[in-house]
Amino acid sequence: GLLSNSNRSPVVSASSVELAKVLERYCRMMGAIPSLALDIFQCVVQLMEFYVHCVLCLFVQDKHLRLLLEDLDGHVPAGDPRLPGRQEAFLTQRLFPELRRSTARTREMVSSLPLPDACAGYLQVQAPVMGSALLQVTPFSSLTSPSQLCGLAERCVGVESVRSLLTSLQERRDDLVALLPKD
Repeated sequence: GLLSNSNRSPVVSASSVELAKVLERYCRMMGAIPSLALDIFQCVVQLMEFYVHCVLCLFVQDKHLRLLLEDLDGHVPAGDPRLPGRQEAFLTQRLFPELRRSTARTREMVSSLPLPDACAGYLQVQAPVMGSALLQVTPFSSLTSPSQLCGLAERCVGVESVRSLLTSLQERRDDLVALLPKD
């Protein structure tokens, strides 16, 4: 089948392919307009973080996303019924600190953006629309269906796509740095 050679190269989703094309255009702009290279690069970082956030929201259970983002400031006394949940959140956050920082940063940035009124109809809400509407990503129904192995194939492709794209960007790091101003 189509996935029989997947151990030799990554299985990449159509959205990752499209994102890679957009990133290529951004890199070309960085080379063509050196004075804007740093601004363009910052936009690329935001775009990548938003993409990772979308994959996270689509493929991670809400419970785990809440654990990742839970605010652990404040003291919880011994014997408090919330203590085991806070322990689980603490362990989750220690396991994925960069993902937590990136997700929190993306959610904060996106939620404060005003969206064009034309987006209201598409999102099935009334204008004016804030970026927080984009944070309400609903998982694919097939991902929660036991008859479809809980969407295992889709989850693997989604995560593999992001991993592959991020690995490719890391491999091109020197090229990207060369496009940035030397200040």
